[in-house]
Amino acid sequence: LEHYYREHVTISSGQGPLSITYRDAEFLNAHGGYVLLPFDLGGFTEVPEVLDIEYSVLFDEEPDHRGFLLVEHNWATGTFANENQVSLVFSPSSRRQSFDLQSAGRWRGFAAVVGLGFEHMVLGFDHVMFLIALLLPAVLWRDKSGTWQPLERFAPALINVAKIVAALAAAHFLAFSLVALDLLRLPEPLVEVVIALSITVAAANILVPLIKNRIWVFVFGVGLFHGLGFAGALSDMGIGGDNVGLWQLAFNVGIELGQVAIVAVLLPLFFLIRRWTVYRRVVLPVTAVVMILMSLVWVVERAFGLDFRLTRRVKHLVRRLV
Repeated sequence: LEHYYREHVTISSGQGPLSITYRDAEFLNAHGGYVLLPFDLGGFTEVPEVLDIEYSVLFDEEPDHRGFLLVEHNWATGTFANENQVSLVFSPSSRRQSFDLQSAGRWRGFAAVVGLGFEHMVLGFDHVMFLIALLLPAVLWRDKSGTWQPLERFAPALINVAKIVAALAAAHFLAFSLVALDLLRLPEPLVEVVIALSITVAAANILVPLIKNRIWVFVFGVGLFHGLGFAGALSDMGIGGDNVGLWQLAFNVGIELGQVAIVAVLLPLFFLIRRWTVYRRVVLPVTAVVMILMSLVWVVERAFGLDFRLTRRVKHLVRRLV
């Protein structure tokens, strides 16, 4: 482990690269258990104001891995016994970063957690799939025979989507608040199963009018479970403690920004092609069937603790396409 870390972690100051001398490894009994590798930095004559850090641990093996920098004690900023306030977040696209030891870094940490929330939203296939299932028919309306027809103006489509996004945002905020106040805890498998089922219902609604009016009510209801899923993901990262409310707020802000970004890209695109016959008769039903099948596989996986590696395969395919 020490050899691996020497190859994947570099810390420098204005005086050049600093030497890393490892001390005895320890076991940290938290979140399932970790190996703790204490080390001392050497190679400088005075305490540096800025540290330049290059961190690439596990990124080549697991691109979804994220590394956090937390400053436990720092007399210069009055930081003591900190175990939860994140100052930097390392990812495959941000391996090299600088940290100012003279500033507390709270707002930089807040922005970093906002970025985590944004990333979790846009890269969360189940959440994105649910949103797409709602956006696809938002530029259409059903006639008496149940056939999809294109909306004439963009404003009604925008209003429909605004209600959906607002309902999701309100549900996410409520879920985060209930978790922060420790007023609601549901088993993770149940939450994940309901999230998958919400995709099934939203996609099936494209094929058959299951939800005829006030879809935002359905969206708010299942959005609570999506919010609980997001809150669980934040907890799994080990971010919380005394500042749990602040970090949940940051993560939630990132999620909503990611949601708005997806809508800003897809809604105008769907509106532009809404009149195409192939959109209404091919894209809509085929996409709905694919989403129903994928979400049902997730239901089985999450309900019975199985792993068909569907999510990993989809992620691998997307990365290859990108």
